Parts: sequence; C-alpha cells; structure tokens
Amino acid sequence: MITAADLCAGDPLAPALLQAMDPAALRGAFQAAMARACVEAAEIERAKYKPGAKALLSARVRLAGESAARLFAVRVLPPGKAHGRYQRAVDEADGGDVHLLEEIGAVAWAFPADLRITGLRHLADPNLFEQETLPELAQAIAPGGAVATWSSEIVHYAAEQSCTMRVRLSGRLASGEEFARTLYGKCHADGESGAAVQALAEIGAALGSECKRRFGVARVILEQPQFAIQWQEAAPGVQLEMAGLFDSASGLAERVGAAVAGLHGLPVKLDMPPAAPDLGRLERRLAIAAVLPVAARARVDALLVWLARHAPPRPHPAALRLCHGDLHAKNLFDDGARIHFIDFDAIHMAPPEYDAASLSAALMYWGALQGLPDDAAAAAFARWRCGYESAGGRLNEERLAWLSVYCLLDERLYRCLTRLKPGRRAIAEALVAQAERMTQRRSGRDV
Repeated sequence: MITAADLCAGDPLAPALLQAMDPAALRGAFQAAMARACVEAAEIERAKYKPGAKALLSARVRLAGESAARLFAVRVLPPGKAHGRYQRAVDEADGGDVHLLEEIGAVAWAFPADLRITGLRHLADPNLFEQETLPELAQAIAPGGAVATWSSEIVHYAAEQSCTMRVRLSGRLASGEEFARTLYGKCHADGESGAAVQALAEIGAALGSECKRRFGVARVILEQPQFAIQWQEAAPGVQLEMAGLFDSASGLAERVGAAVAGLHGLPVKLDMPPAAPDLGRLERRLAIAAVLPVAARARVDALLVWLARHAPPRPHPAALRLCHGDLHAKNLFDDGARIHFIDFDAIHMAPPEYDAASLSAALMYWGALQGLPDDAAAAAFARWRCGYESAGGRLNEERLAWLSVYCLLDERLYRCLTRLKPGRRAIAEALVAQAERMTQRRSGRDV
C-alpha cells in the first residue's frame, strides 16, 4: 500500500489517490457507484501518477455471481473536477459504461470503453471478434481449413495505452490435419505502437535470408490497421525471468547478449528519425522527484547537470543500429536453441549502447528490488556484454556510461516514482546512488 510519502507534498490529488490505492476504500467507491451489484473486491493493478493533474489507474473489480473480474480505466482528478468529467463521459459514450466514483473523486470507464484505445472493442468484444477478426485469422493460419473452437483472455491492460489478448484456436487444416495455435492480439492507443509494424516486417525478411540465426521474433499473422491491432504468433519456448540473467551458471546472460548482437547486426534501416536522448524531456519527467527528500532531490538535479555537461557527440549515421528499445526478461523467450524477442513497440534506430544501457538499468532496478548487492547487477551485465561482444557486437565506452545514467533515470527512477507499485518508492534513492557511482567512475576516467 502506498502512503503520503509516495506522493508530492501538498498535492491536491493525494487524499483521493490514497483512497483509490486502498482496496477497501476502492471497493466502497465502486459499490456506491454500482448500487445494483455486490462488489466483493477491487484493486489497482497499474497506476501512472501526474502530480497536481491526474492519476490514471487500471482497476480489477470482482462482482458477486460473476466468474471473471471486470476491468476499469480510472481517472483520479483534482477536487471538484470529477463531476464535470463524468458528465462529459456520459455524453461521449453509453452511460452504462461510465461510473462516478464520488468518494475518491474519480471517473471509471468499464472495459472495453477507453478514451484513447479506439480499437479496443474490436479486440475484446467476443461478438465483434467472431464476426470481424476470426475469419481473417482462420484464413491466415489455416487457408482452406476451418477453426472449430476458440477461447480468449485479456493478459495485459494498461488503460489508455495498450491491451493484449491471448486467443487459443483449434481446428483442421485443408489437408485434414488437426491444429492448435496460440496467438496474441495487441491494440494500441494512437501513437503508442511506434514503428513496430514496419520493423517486424523488415526483421522477418532479413531473418528469412539468414541460414544460421542466433535469435528469432514472434511472427506477425495479421494486421488490422483500421483498429490499430496487430496479431502475432506465440513466441516459442519459455518466457525468461530476470533472476535467470543473474545466474552465472546458466549461461543465459551470455546467450541473450549474443541474440542482441544478432538483432543489432541486421541490415535493417527504419524509415524514421533516429532516437536521441532528450534532456529537456527528462528534466520535465523528473519533476516527479519532488516526492523525494530535499537532499535526494538535489542529488537528482546534480545528475541532470552531469548529463548536460558530459553529453557525447551525435553518433555518425553509420553507427546506428536497429534497437529493441525495451530490453528486459519479460520480452525474451528461450526455446533452448534460440532467444526470441517480443514487444517491439519501442523499436528505433539508435547507437547500440542504447539497448545495452536500457538492459543495464533494468538489471540494476531488479537487483535493487530484490535487495541484492550492487555488484550483482554489474556482474550480470558483464556476462551479457561478454556474449554480446563474442558475437560481434561493439560498444563505445563513453556513450555506454552516459546512456547508462540517462536510462537509469529516464526508464527506472521515473517509473519508481510514477507507477505507485509497492516497494518502488523505497528503492528510488538506491537507484540515484547507483547513477552517482557511474558518474564518478566516468569522471575519474576523464581526469
């Protein structure tokens, strides 16, 4: 459970947000809004906090007599704003899909209603799926055959950002052979899918011409651009755990390093501007560091000054590589022979140090959550780097050090302070200390 210490001091959102994050208070708020139902439980699964403006929450609510919990997108608003926003929501959509949670000053949209994921109903509504999507999927995976049974479940929902649904299909191919397939459909809010569609098509083409592949990607089965939905086959193997990358005996970190080197070595150039660190954006994002004690906030400011003073030169276009953009264990699968990548929403052209720094930040973050010594994450990254360089990857030391500090602040410290998950606020200062140690090592080499 979060406390007032997780929020900015004096934030008018704080009282309502603290209630929303309390399962008992949240259940009471939904019960008051849904008087004809019996609300048995309610909890927040995902939160994004913007001090003074709003908090965006993904809630799971269980009603008596229903086998599956209901999902809601919940906006916690400043005092006096919820009534007006609720009325607008009722005017914009079917009133039965929207609820005023008066006790916590919030408005809740019942899934699949969502303000920004406009194609969500086409992904999640069983009738629409069966009528509009199932025939296309059947044609894509079993041309001339037929789907006999199907089932679906939501595996991930981030309100106003994205939703992923798993579909299991079985039937017969045109040859009469029986088949069973698992597919994943992902629907994005406008602007959230990045260059994933183009990238996956080009990666697939490049991999098709390689005889000895170190890695794989989940194949795209069907595109529905009119709904911003993409369907992929399930990645083979088992999803990795961060703990596996810390296990020196498994050799997993080295294998992942070799796979990333293979991805970076693909002759693929995306038709988009290369990604570049944005210090102005980072400074705006880290305004959330106001939740930290004064001394810790001053340390964050000092790190921002260091980044500005030591920014490396712009890389030559020839140094840019196809970077995954979100390297961590949940986006990696192992089938025993190859590492397979999923979730290319953040893919971009960038120096290879970008992916390396992002993974380094993820390792430090996980290690801090587990209470591991700092050198455990450093050792895991060193093993990853050994595999990466053994497979032909090369990293610029100066750029890697700078981006490692940048990614630790931009990707991990920011999430610690905005996602409001248990234990995250507690490790924020440990992440700041790790970033400081990296700047000291880099500055020492510069002398």
